[in-house]
Amino acid sequence: MLFKYFLLLIIMGLSSATGFLYGDRYKKRVFCLKELMNGYINLENEMTYTFTPLPEAFVSTGSKLKEPVGELFQAIGSKLKNNEAENVYLSTRKSLEECKEKVNINEDDASILLDLAKSLGTTGIEGQKKIFSITVDRMKNNTEKAEKECDKYSKMYKSLGVCVGFMLVIFLI
Repeated sequence: MLFKYFLLLIIMGLSSATGFLYGDRYKKRVFCLKELMNGYINLENEMTYTFTPLPEAFVSTGSKLKEPVGELFQAIGSKLKNNEAENVYLSTRKSLEECKEKVNINEDDASILLDLAKSLGTTGIEGQKKIFSITVDRMKNNTEKAEKECDKYSKMYKSLGVCVGFMLVIFLI
C-alpha cells in the first residue's frame, strides 16, 4: 500500500516537472531575445565607435554576454576570424545551426539575425547604424510578443502538468 502511494507521488512529480520544463522554454526564449538585443547594441558600438573589425567585434561582444548567446557571438566571430565561412551571413547561419539546441529562438527570430548578417560590412558607418536600429526594433517587437506568449503559455503548461498528474493519480487510485 505504501509502495502504491510512493508510485503515485512519483507520477505526480514527473508530470508536474514535465509541465514546468515546457513552460520554462518560453522564459528561456525571452532571455535569449533580450540578450541578443543587448549583444547587437554592443556590437553596433564596437563597430561604429571603436572601429573594431567585425570578427574581433563579435568575439569581444560574445565575451560580455551571458550563455548561450555569448557562445553564439563567439562562434560567429571565430568562424570569421579563421575563415571557416565566406561571409558574415554564412558564419551566422552555421553558428545558429551549431547552437540551435542551446539558443531558444524561433524561425522568425533567426531570420532577423540572418537579415542583419546579410548586410553587415556592406555599407558605411551610417548605413550600419540604420541597419542596427532596424534590427533592434524588430528584436524589441519579437521580445514583446515572446513575453506575452511566456505569460500565457508558461502558466498554461505548468498548470497542465499538475492537472495531468492529478488526473493520473485519481485514475490509478
